[in-house]
Amino acid sequence: MTERPQLTLADVVSIAQETTLANGGHVPALIVEGSRQTVAVALDTVGPTFTDRQEQMLFAGLALARSGEVGVLQQVFFISEGWMSIASEDKPIETLPSQDPQRKET
Repeated sequence: MTERPQLTLADVVSIAQETTLANGGHVPALIVEGSRQTVAVALDTVGPTFTDRQEQMLFAGLALARSGEVGVLQQVFFISEGWMSIASEDKPIETLPSQDPQRKET
């Protein structure tokens, strides 16, 4: 029987806030909690397409499973920055949110 997860969403939010304040931004990261320990994996880059990002998550999961560090998986959190653009009837979205000078960070 596996243990109940110890890491709460509030813990993850706190980690993300501390990282952002310390570094002026946030590197995409996975926080993986298992029955043996919790590990954080920074992702230097995130793939440009959905398929690329999906493969990255698969390979990160496979590497952690093979290492045996984590034990039985309990929870996984993915932390990254994001942007959004707001369209209107008179102003459709014509650029990627990350390149929109009027973007909102989320």
